[in-house]
Amino acid sequence: MGTERRWSEARPSTDTIAVATFVGGSVCTGLLTNWGRRMRMSGLHALPLLVDALALLAFGLLGASLHLAFDVVILAAVLLLCFSMGLPNAAITKISRAQIRTTHLTDVLTDLGIELARVCYWNRTHTSYALRERADRQKLAIHATLAAACFSGAIAGALAFKHIGFSATVPLALLLALVAMLPLIADLSCMSSG
Repeated sequence: MGTERRWSEARPSTDTIAVATFVGGSVCTGLLTNWGRRMRMSGLHALPLLVDALALLAFGLLGASLHLAFDVVILAAVLLLCFSMGLPNAAITKISRAQIRTTHLTDVLTDLGIELARVCYWNRTHTSYALRERADRQKLAIHATLAAACFSGAIAGALAFKHIGFSATVPLALLLALVAMLPLIADLSCMSSG
């Protein structure tokens, strides 16, 4: 009970730090992406993905020390996750030119609803062509896929965390690091040969 009371007493400042850490992840992505663009890297978004993989790996490994200093480990885990959410959200926002968000499911569902409304809307035959609503079926498919991926990922993540704990993120972090490393290795070999 004492730990819960201390956590709730520190909550306003902890919330502020968590939001700042999320923004820090977005800033990190922006800086790395802009630097990669200046260096003419073909794997422009691989660096933020690698940093994200390292943050997830640290989160997974942090769970092993949960028994040592619960308050510190939990706070560090929350901050790592906030930072980790800011990284890919900013990367996808930059890649899609602000058309898609990944960590804000409400944005995805809102865009999905707008496109579904366009699919369902009945355009009158005498309405001018400029005023007709037309659905972007590709955008609809992207948002439906993202929503399904978010829901299935949330369920799979909750089940994995329930049965495995923090370390459930370790294999995912290693896979993400591998995916990020491939374009980085290609860029490094181009830089060294050119």
